[in-house]
Amino acid sequence: MRVSEIARLLGASMHGDAEREIRGVAALESAGPDDLTFAEGERGLERAATSRAGCILIAKDAPSTLTGKLASKTTIAVSHPKLAFIRVADALRPAARPALGIHPTAVIGPEVQLAAGVSVGAYVVIERGVAVGAGTRLGAGVVLGEGVVVGAECVLHPRVVVYPQARIGNRVVLHAGAVMPVSQVPYARAGHH
Repeated sequence: MRVSEIARLLGASMHGDAEREIRGVAALESAGPDDLTFAEGERGLERAATSRAGCILIAKDAPSTLTGKLASKTTIAVSHPKLAFIRVADALRPAARPALGIHPTAVIGPEVQLAAGVSVGAYVVIERGVAVGAGTRLGAGVVLGEGVVVGAECVLHPRVVVYPQARIGNRVVLHAGAVMPVSQVPYARAGHH
């Protein structure tokens, strides 16, 4: 990804080589010419002046007395350098896309509706009357209880369990082992029970 594309992704201004290709991210001290890094605070900006990084994210409100030392570097000025660094790291990391379709070990009940582009991983269990939106990915071992509705473009990582009748909106990510309980009966305490 070119520096100009990173600046556009972050909605930020840049200084230096807009065409420089960035292939990864690294800590300030270990970054090389193809890496993006970030520098915060006076000490970080001073260390950035000797960094070999291809591009350095800096705070847009950093004092010019410190940023002046970076005049020969390619920089992008942002509100929060560390958060921007994480965002770029995610953009540079290719997303693992499982194969579309249904794994042969999946168990799918009656009256299930799977929209276009759904990926169903190994050993997934989908009970009666479940509806799964377009582009949703169900990782290995996911269990969707009866009547569950999962929106479009969701990612349910391995071993997620969604109890019957639960509703999940669009573009939701549930991480490995998450449990989505839905209870029709409220919990109540009586004494020590």
